[in-house]
Amino acid sequence: MNSQVDYANGLMAKARDDFFVVHRLAGEADAPGWVLGFHAEQAVEKALKAVLSNAG
Repeated sequence: MNSQVDYANGLMAKARDDFFVVHRLAGEADAPGWVLGFHAEQAVEKALKAVLSNAG
């Protein structure tokens, strides 16, 4: 496997971690909105970077 694919896979793993936080906290009435927004944005950003990295 080349380093581009490894890097993309690593980014996707981290994006899944950010999404996990969003998914878990979304059902909590007292979860701060900024925390949900931050992790949602991070998940999307990392996923996009993974796609772009994989595409070269």
